[in-house]
Amino acid sequence: MSTVLQILKNQRLWPLWVAVGITLILLPGLGSYGFWEPQEMAVAARALPATEADLAEQLRLEKAEEKREASRIAREEKIAAETDADPSKIKPAKKTNFSKKKSQEPPLRNWMVEKGISSFGVSEFGARLPFFLLALLTGLATYFLGLRIRGPSAGLIAAAILVACPLFIFQSRQLNSEMGAMTGGVFLLLAAVGLCSPRKKARPVWMWPMDGFFLFIGAAFGYYSAGFMIGVLAPFSAIAIAAAVSAFSDTGPASEDDATTSNNFPDAKKKLRIAATIAMVAFLGSLAYFVFEVFDWVSAKDGEFSIFGKTFHTSKDYQNLLAGVWKQEGSLKFNFNSLFEQVAFGMFPWVCLAPIAAFRMAQGGGPGTNPLGARMLFAWSAITWVLCSIALRKIGPVQYAAVPALAVAMGIWIDELWTARRESIKTGEQSAIRLSPPLIALFVFFAAIVISKDIKSFPEVFLGLHLDKSIAKFPADVSIHKLVMVLGMLFAFLLGSGIYGWYLRGSKANWYKKNPKPNASTLEVGIEALVYVGSNIACAAHRSFAFLGKWGMPSAIATGLVLSLFLAQVWTPRLSTKLSSKATFSVFHMLRQEGNPLGVLGNATAGANFYAQGDFEKLRGRPQLIKFLQKPERVFALVRASELCPIHKEAAKGTFQYYVVDDSNADKVMLSNRMWNDTVTPPQKLHGLMRSFLDQNPLARDIIREEPQGIQHPLSFNFDDKLELIGIDVPSEVDRGKSFEATLY
Repeated sequence: MSTVLQILKNQRLWPLWVAVGITLILLPGLGSYGFWEPQEMAVAARALPATEADLAEQLRLEKAEEKREASRIAREEKIAAETDADPSKIKPAKKTNFSKKKSQEPPLRNWMVEKGISSFGVSEFGARLPFFLLALLTGLATYFLGLRIRGPSAGLIAAAILVACPLFIFQSRQLNSEMGAMTGGVFLLLAAVGLCSPRKKARPVWMWPMDGFFLFIGAAFGYYSAGFMIGVLAPFSAIAIAAAVSAFSDTGPASEDDATTSNNFPDAKKKLRIAATIAMVAFLGSLAYFVFEVFDWVSAKDGEFSIFGKTFHTSKDYQNLLAGVWKQEGSLKFNFNSLFEQVAFGMFPWVCLAPIAAFRMAQGGGPGTNPLGARMLFAWSAITWVLCSIALRKIGPVQYAAVPALAVAMGIWIDELWTARRESIKTGEQSAIRLSPPLIALFVFFAAIVISKDIKSFPEVFLGLHLDKSIAKFPADVSIHKLVMVLGMLFAFLLGSGIYGWYLRGSKANWYKKNPKPNASTLEVGIEALVYVGSNIACAAHRSFAFLGKWGMPSAIATGLVLSLFLAQVWTPRLSTKLSSKATFSVFHMLRQEGNPLGVLGNATAGANFYAQGDFEKLRGRPQLIKFLQKPERVFALVRASELCPIHKEAAKGTFQYYVVDDSNADKVMLSNRMWNDTVTPPQKLHGLMRSFLDQNPLARDIIREEPQGIQHPLSFNFDDKLELIGIDVPSEVDRGKSFEATLY
């Protein structure tokens, strides 16, 4: 046991434990659940190798464009001949790219999915593995960023907080991910802290080119994942501003590794000012390049925001620097508060500590913390907030990229708190803390409780972290969001108690127990007894908080990791059964026999391309679907669940039959025109007991042709000769506050 503890305490092995922990939480089951539709499936479908049908369609579109272009040129040449114009001035149109992989978005995500599928085959595992590897790289970079700013303990806690954030978990296991922006920002800050911080000792020579390489790959990851504005400009500006503030405000050493004597600190600070100047020049140059490339300085129209009659306009085309199209008017659906939900739910439950830790970093941190690195953390998180808020309004959906900055800030704050606790226990005096821990504990407790309740009340918003936008409705028969609330409340209690009791020490004595008063009157004895009992309760509570002061924070960190394991291994796969068509197509493959055709109605072709594993017919409307179901052979059709009522109405005319063979998806159902019966033998792999359970059609079950017997309360309410309420079943009595079921006929 002692050997194991020695290995765990070896700080050189901590990066290995970070990698192992992230792998154990995120890697298992990576390919076991389906792609969510339509956002995630759209990314996967673009990465599929082009089929013969795709190539034929592309060739058809190109030939059609050539014919249109030839007709246009002939028409313009005729006009030129009639008007004596110069025919050489007729310009050919810009050739259109009809590739199915064409996508107006940063290329990193699509490139990673294509490489994963080409290397590991057409599967969920192959498509998702590159994002897991990128998340692993981000977690390790976060550890080393905490290490450089404060120490190994801060880095380890920061990595544990990062992997507990839902936004990090979802982006590491879903294809609609902007994980590269997180990775790029962490590497940029990691390099900047190494290059700019003043030190007492000379750095090893090999670290300078390594940090230069980190700058390069950080900028590349950020640009190709989220565009220049969010991926590069935000961390660049944070580095420049933090370096400028530190160069002219710090008056002493930052940490043991920095300039620690007053003799050499002025010289080191001079180097910091040189580094800050270089960073500011690079930032201003990048900002000027961005502004002049994206915007035009033009005369403002009536009603437009203007400065001296001028305003900024931009092209209506997609721009790589923006990773989108700039909307001149802006979307009224988003305001500058719109990012609160994403960050609050995306960093749950640790977000309750984020504003406090960020404020601490703005002050440069405490003793032993590199003030330059601390200010970079605050600046990156704050500037990214502003730019993402602008992007939401003027460009489109965006993911908050500075999650690692807040994770490191919280890791440093907790490490500072633990260091202060050790010092106060050693000296017997409470260490100086700028903010009172009891007040922080109260804020943290209630903030986590409120967000936990919000997740239970608005699970679709929490689910929206997976997607580019929140879905309209959370699947009705899924209730796992309640466990998220329970774990969040447990976390709130542990973290709040740990902060509140960080400096308390166990009480060993009881004054009333040592000083009894045997000669007192009955009243006095009663009062003394009450005080005695109360003092014992107070002492017990004191000892409990003293215990939680020691173990509450580690327990909260462990609870956060349990929540992350639940989100990765239960939440996402469970919801996948409702939001992915993988299970639906699994039933199709189980029931299908040789020669049974498949038809797909509407916009579900992306999922069919991935999961059908063969050719299928695209049905372009309900009449074509009904004609497809009228075929003499057995057929299967994938349709939206909202089509069931019109199909059922048409089927009532007796021209065809249909059955619902799978309704596990929240949005789509798989239909067939034949059911297994005595004349149609089911496949051998289909168990005999399942024959009577194949039809999952709720309309066939709930719509009957004869009036049911035993209606509790017969009624007769006619609604415009289209609907009649003939009865209702309700309980005769219901307790106050209890729910009840009513059945309408």
